[in-house]
Amino acid sequence: MGKIIFELDDNLLIFRPQDETKTDDDILYYTYEKLPDEIKKDLPIDELDRYAERILTMRELDMNVSRRIASIITPAAKKSKDSSALGYRLFSFLLRIKLNVDTILSYAYAKSLVELSDKIVNSEEDIAYKLSQYLLDKLDYKIRFKQIVLNTLSKEEDFKKYYKLLKEEIERVDEQLTTNTIEKVYNEYDRKIRSLG
Repeated sequence: MGKIIFELDDNLLIFRPQDETKTDDDILYYTYEKLPDEIKKDLPIDELDRYAERILTMRELDMNVSRRIASIITPAAKKSKDSSALGYRLFSFLLRIKLNVDTILSYAYAKSLVELSDKIVNSEEDIAYKLSQYLLDKLDYKIRFKQIVLNTLSKEEDFKKYYKLLKEEIERVDEQLTTNTIEKVYNEYDRKIRSLG
């Protein structure tokens, strides 16, 4: 048994198993149809597997993204003295969210879940915001941030504004993210955040 604990979208759900031997980790599922509310709170994992496609566990997603960030983030991490306070504090988390969304997109497309892939591409900021709230609330990421950063991350409009800015800078570089390209992305991102005030 378990329950849906978070919805990134009507069909992209995070399931938390309870009293199951298969896993104790939250699992990201894509449902082919919207699940009725009455079954979301008490659902056997085997039954959910009939309604939906398992994408990956949230622990697996977090580990994959953490490894990727650790391999490229050093140039940005060294910029704390020269950066805007808000920009420096937001960058790492927003980059984590962007890489999470991209990883989910890759897994969905690899599983030939084209409708989900299309939905992620066309609703990226919405899904990114909801994913950020899951990380902040359910995985206790919020204890890592000062209140000014939490205020920005918690307000949907502010989050989307800064996320979109990061996304545009990543797309502008038009290369695979590496230690060299992340420095370019970070410098331009920080410059634009300063201009926003």
